[in-house]
Amino acid sequence: MTPYQSNLFFIAEYVLSAVMIVFLTWKKTSFDARKIISRKTFARRLPFVLISVLLPIVLMTVIIIFSGLLGNTASKILIGALQFLLTLLANVLLGASWLQRYRVYPRGSELCIVVMLLYIISDLFMPAGIKYAILLGGTVLGFIFPDTWDDWKK
Repeated sequence: MTPYQSNLFFIAEYVLSAVMIVFLTWKKTSFDARKIISRKTFARRLPFVLISVLLPIVLMTVIIIFSGLLGNTASKILIGALQFLLTLLANVLLGASWLQRYRVYPRGSELCIVVMLLYIISDLFMPAGIKYAILLGGTVLGFIFPDTWDDWKK
């Protein structure tokens, strides 16, 4: 895959993730971005994000180990599909959680969109360390915000 093709692949993942998050707001669901969630709910979702990242990595490792049995083309297709699902699931879970958690902050939705765009831009065009720093910073910021701003004054 050329660098241009991989960038198109990542852009497709992010566009599809954004579309899925928008569709989640059409009906009342637990991932409705208009709904505010507490720190506790935010913390409960993070293990699912980690599982959605680690499980496909383990499966991709197994595919690479047994690539001789599957064939080179089949293993590349399976790894690409798993990578796509991994990114899509993690983006939707974490993106919806960020949007819901940041809403406790005045103008938090705008802040969340900026953080998500910074993450996407850093993923496409910058070294990976910056992407992970934004990912970690955005998640920590979700924990720093109080559940209500009256709690902040205490």
